[in-house]
Amino acid sequence: MKQTNSYPRIFKNLLLLAISTTTIISCNKKKDDNPDPGGNGNKTENYIPTQNHKYNYNIIMEDKTTHSFVTWISDVKDSSGLKVYNMRTRLNIDDIEVITNTGMVSVNGQTVTQFDMPALWRKAIEDMKSQEGVTILEATPKGFPAYEIFDNAMVVDSKLTYKGPAEQGQYIKYVTAAEDGDTIELFQKIIYQPGRVAGIENITVPGGTFKCSRWTAKSDARVIMKMNGQQISSTLTHEEREFWNAYGVGIVKAISVSAGDSTVTTLQSIE
Repeated sequence: MKQTNSYPRIFKNLLLLAISTTTIISCNKKKDDNPDPGGNGNKTENYIPTQNHKYNYNIIMEDKTTHSFVTWISDVKDSSGLKVYNMRTRLNIDDIEVITNTGMVSVNGQTVTQFDMPALWRKAIEDMKSQEGVTILEATPKGFPAYEIFDNAMVVDSKLTYKGPAEQGQYIKYVTAAEDGDTIELFQKIIYQPGRVAGIENITVPGGTFKCSRWTAKSDARVIMKMNGQQISSTLTHEEREFWNAYGVGIVKAISVSAGDSTVTTLQSIE
């Protein structure tokens, strides 16, 4: 069969970026000039980025290509006495711009982040729909919403846990316009494993010097492809993440290693 789209390759590359942007939470700036990170009113330190600032990042891929994104708290709403913060992220990949919105709250000594189907996945579906000779029959997300929960305490062995369905992913079914009309199915899923704080460290990046929790976490992603009902490929990718986060800032640095390839995210500046 002639390959009429490059979605599996796109998915593999963008998945790493999607996971990176969903972990933009947590670290403590050395200078205590923000007694109320996140503007939450009760002066409890948490992992919500400070309002009225924008945080600019670079992502360096294994092949040395560089992408950028910016994140900020765009608005705050009251929900049953809790302040719910919307963290907006604008990600640029070559000439593609993707905007995501993520809900965050700090409650019971934990920062809780809700994540939905990654916008990069949605973008890949949109790109497939625009390809000549491809007709999407079904594109169904699975396992959303889910919740990422960080212990607020900046101490070794603080926990990163997940709540919601055990797996997140999507199912895609499409047909090609070739004479034989092949039917292609893609099954994709991610399983996140609990993480922990492995150390408390001072770290310097272009955006400044920060006191951080150094988190470690793992995840597994599987992509299965079928053609006309017969499985033709199955790929399991194990990812190990290490990221340094600071109170009232968000992520300062992150390193993701998957299948021997590494992705490095660093805070470049704060506006």
